[in-house]
Parts: sequence; structure tokens; C-alpha cells
Amino acid sequence: MDFAKLQNIVGTIPRFQTYTRTRIAQLWVPGGPSMQAFKDHTLTGAMMNEAEEFIDRAIVLFLLRLGLRTNKYSTWADVSIYYANYFLAGAFQRICLSSFTHGSTSATTRGNYSIAPNTHDFFEHQITLRNRPFNHVEMWDSYYKTIDAFSWANGPSKDSLLPPASKPEWAHRERKFREERNYTPGQGFQELYQTDRRYFSEMAPLGTINMSQNRAALDESEYCDRSAHDRIVYLLKLLRALESRRIDPEFDVQRRQIRLNLISKYATKKTEENHFIAVIQGRK
Repeated sequence: MDFAKLQNIVGTIPRFQTYTRTRIAQLWVPGGPSMQAFKDHTLTGAMMNEAEEFIDRAIVLFLLRLGLRTNKYSTWADVSIYYANYFLAGAFQRICLSSFTHGSTSATTRGNYSIAPNTHDFFEHQITLRNRPFNHVEMWDSYYKTIDAFSWANGPSKDSLLPPASKPEWAHRERKFREERNYTPGQGFQELYQTDRRYFSEMAPLGTINMSQNRAALDESEYCDRSAHDRIVYLLKLLRALESRRIDPEFDVQRRQIRLNLISKYATKKTEENHFIAVIQGRK
């Protein structure tokens, strides 16, 4: 297993309609100001469609973690679960019509763009051309800021999307853990040097999502697993709540079937498969 293989797996997720960056390339006025405003239904739809795709990617990466750990790829399982959380944060941002995106390869629209919504109109967007690419720190900061700004994401649901109240400094815990495991010499890939007995003894607690302990008491892997699980469940329920706003209900039927097929294909444990199917179908 390596990063390219993880990319290939998530790259098989079906895409609908157009990319956000493709629509920006069609709208952007070259030579104009660095901040431009547009009223455009297609851009709104592209962001919502990307949110759906990001959720599917996150579900697949989340489900892959168990198989990776079983086959002694625990470091790649941690990287996989980080990107599950990353895509879930990106999906939430896009549902709220806020996003960072790379420009197209066209010379006139190449660059990096941030998109902010108009609070009074779902189809009005403020797009800013940035002079530098966005990074993971900015993405997470923007995600937490967006959650804090929305009153409808409150109570236990909101708590599950944020770091524990007792640990506000954990806002970047997932990102820092991924960087330690993937980029710090001497960190990660300890599984290559462990006996099977020691390795599987350490992995045993990660066989199920720890829902009983306070999240502040979880170790890094448990915390990332739990965060991804809670975000998936929240966003799946949010998508169901938004279905009545769709002009074309057939889109939801089609997307839901694709999601169910992905879960059946990549789930390692039947209990986990049944759990997410129940959430998608509105039985949980």
C-alpha cells in the first residue's frame, strides 16, 4: 500500500456535473479585480455536488482503515483516516458554499481561489484570486470557523464536529498527527518491525469506534477514527434533511445508491456496513 494506491481508490468515486474550478474558469474575467462577484446557479450546484463526492471519498477512506490495519498497514490507515476527516471538513464547507480550490490549467485562470457565499442569496458568490495556494492549516481553521458561525449546528451534534471543549488546542490534532506519522523521520511504519503478536495487540482497541469514552481521553488514532465517524453520520443526516430542497429528487436516489454500493464494497465488518446503511436510509 502507498499513497498513490489510496488516490486511485478514491479516484474511482463517480463524479456528476462539473468541477467547481471548471465553473470558475468559465466565469472569471481575466485582467479584472482580484475579487469578483457572480450570481450563478451552476457554481452553487458544483459545490454541492463536490460535497457529495467528498463525503463518498471520506466514507471509503474510513472503511479502508480496518483492512489496512489487519494487513499491517497501520500507518497508511492513519493517513487514510486523516484524509477522511479532511474530505469531510471540505464537504461541510462546500455545503455552506465556502471553499478553497485550485484554478484550471488555463493560462488565464491558473491560480488559487477562495469562494465565500452571500448570506442573503444561495446563488451569489464572492470569488477571490489568491497569490498563494491554500494549506491544510487554513482549511481546518476555516472549517471550525464555519461551524461556530452556524446556529443550526448546535448541541451534541456540534460538539461532535469540534475539538473537545476541554481541549480547544486540539483544533489541528488530526493534521499534526498525520504530519508526524507521514513526514517526521523515525515516526510511522513501526508495524514493519513489530511481531504479529505485539502489533495486533496494539491494534485490537481500534477494531471498533470507541463511543463510550470522552473524546478528550482517546489516543490519536482513536480520536481520528471517532471524529471521522461522527462527521460522516452528521453529514449523512444533513444531506437527508436537505433532500426536500432538491429540484430533481432523482439525483438523491442515484447518489444514495452509489453510496450504498461503495459501503457494501469497502466495508470490512458487517456491523459497520449495516450501521452506515441505516443512517443513509434514515433508520438511525
